[in-house]
Amino acid sequence: MKFGDSYFQQLVGTAMGTSCAVQFANLYFGWREKEVIFPAFRDALQRIPFYRRFIDDVYLIWDGPCDNDWQSLEHAFNNYGILKWDIPEKSSRLVNFLDLTLTIKGNRITTKTYQKPQNPYLYLPPHSAHAPGIMKGVIYGQLRTYYRQNTEYSDFVKISRLFFKRLVSQGWDQAVLKNLFTTAFNKLNQQLENPPPPPANDQPDRVGRLIFHLTFHPNDMPRKEIRQIFTETLEETVLEAADIEQFTVAYSKPTTIGSRIAKAAMFEVEGREVSKYLAGEVPDTRVGKK
Repeated sequence: MKFGDSYFQQLVGTAMGTSCAVQFANLYFGWREKEVIFPAFRDALQRIPFYRRFIDDVYLIWDGPCDNDWQSLEHAFNNYGILKWDIPEKSSRLVNFLDLTLTIKGNRITTKTYQKPQNPYLYLPPHSAHAPGIMKGVIYGQLRTYYRQNTEYSDFVKISRLFFKRLVSQGWDQAVLKNLFTTAFNKLNQQLENPPPPPANDQPDRVGRLIFHLTFHPNDMPRKEIRQIFTETLEETVLEAADIEQFTVAYSKPTTIGSRIAKAAMFEVEGREVSKYLAGEVPDTRVGKK
């Protein structure tokens, strides 16, 4: 781990943001499951009709009373390094797992969307310099996720209304949102009634494609006009000369204030590098300090 001009070795755990951290976590507890828990509790595992783990989140169904078998299994999970599991009430018929709340109702398990209390809901504000189609895709994608997560339609309607209110609190105009939500709902209903066929993987995509790349700016020419100019002036020539069948206008994110002031590389004043502070070579200049 690097900070300024100095390197540090993390002795416990893995630095957050490391690309291999997820693989480490899976290997860390996957070995425990395979080599210790499953073999040692083979008989007790017969009382677990369902078991799934996603990195450090485990969802299991325990059939029967919370007797010595359960206590031993709970101990095996928690008695491993510094990893501690937050296990809900044993008698509960409801549990939060990832972004779902799962509830046992009769002879079935129902689901609904779970959102953590500390979720800040930082959706794109209306003044953000994103392409117009971005918000349309954000709303449709979120509504489609909510629909899949909620067994009861009433729960889907409730979370969708909350989503609408949170966007309004971000500064979005209600009339604009109503249009985007209506379009998204219509598209979602259409796909539910007539689901698209699965993509064919037997033949590779060999369509010739010309990509016109731009850095997005809200005051620039709209994508529709760019396509129209291409069609009227270049399409026929390009199709014949370069075997192009598809013209795509692609945007990239422009440079923002955040990308300017929050750079990954830290600026260090000469003579006041991190290594000099660690070695005590830089005097403490705070008031009252000598």
